[in-house]
Amino acid sequence: MNRFLVVIVLSILVSCQPSGKKIKKEDYQHDFDKLMFQIVPFIAKLHDSISENKRFDTSNNQFMLTHIVERQYQWLNFYQDDSNQCFFQIKRLEPSIKKDKFSAICGTFKLSSENTIDPSTFKEIYWTWKMRTKELDEKSIVLFNIVLEKKSIKPYCYPQAKEDWIEFPSDKVIYDNQLQKWKTIEF
Repeated sequence: MNRFLVVIVLSILVSCQPSGKKIKKEDYQHDFDKLMFQIVPFIAKLHDSISENKRFDTSNNQFMLTHIVERQYQWLNFYQDDSNQCFFQIKRLEPSIKKDKFSAICGTFKLSSENTIDPSTFKEIYWTWKMRTKELDEKSIVLFNIVLEKKSIKPYCYPQAKEDWIEFPSDKVIYDNQLQKWKTIEF
C-alpha cells in the first residue's frame, strides 16, 4: 500500500511541475537591468510631459529609472527559444492603500544581434490583476507556463475567470500590435 501511495504522490508532483523550460533569469547570460530599462518605456504610465512618440528618447531616461525604482519592478520569469524569441514576466508595485499589491506583466520580443530588444517585435500578452505577492507568485508561474506551452489564456481572463487572474486582455480591452499598447474595444 505504501508504494502505491508514493507512486500516486510522485505522479501528482511530476504533473504539477512547470514545462521543464529554463524560466529563471539566472539561466541566461543577459544584462537584465538593461533589458528592464528597454521594456519599461513600452509599459510605463508616462508623465504628462512625455508624449507617446517620445517615450524612447534618452532625455526620459531619468524618469524611466525613477519609475523602475518607485514601482519596484522585478523579474519574475524569462524564457528564450532557439530563434531568439524571448518571453518575459515582470512584476511591479501597483497603487493600493497598504502599498502591498503587485501586478505581473507578460510579453514577448526578439533580441537583435546586439542583445537588445528589437522594438518592432515587442508585444504584451497579459497584465494580471493587482494582488499580494504570495498570490501573484503562485498565479504568475501558472500563467507563464500556459503561455510557453502555447495554450489559451482566455479561461483566466476577465470576465470568464472565476477568480482574479488576468485583468487584460478581456472582452473590452485588447492589445494592438501595431500601436504596441492596450486599447478599449468600442461596441
